[in-house]
Amino acid sequence: MNTTELKFNGKVLPIKLGIYVIERFAAGGISWDKIPSEYKTNIPETTKKILYYGAINATKGKNPDSVEMDDIYDAIDEHGMLSPVISDIVKKFFETYTKGVPQTQLDEMEKQQGKLEAKTKPKKK
Repeated sequence: MNTTELKFNGKVLPIKLGIYVIERFAAGGISWDKIPSEYKTNIPETTKKILYYGAINATKGKNPDSVEMDDIYDAIDEHGMLSPVISDIVKKFFETYTKGVPQTQLDEMEKQQGKLEAKTKPKKK
């Protein structure tokens, strides 16, 4: 499990990445194998969720009331969506996400993602 801290506006927000974050995506209708494609198609929303769910995961009892979404917005605004600080946390999440997954399964996920993207591309007239 990866843990880190997000520092912004004089605050320190602990972030704990792992299965809880993946579970929260699933609870929102995004299965674990679809998280990478969700990230590719909606970086801001997916990044926000990774940070928010990771912050909740770091609280005692995984209490959503202990984390303010405004803090997530403030941290992203202070550092920048694709800044090294935010990108490093996202990278850590995806390292956790794929830890222990056999390469053949990762390859199959990529292959399926490619087929899905091909099916959903608008057709040229």
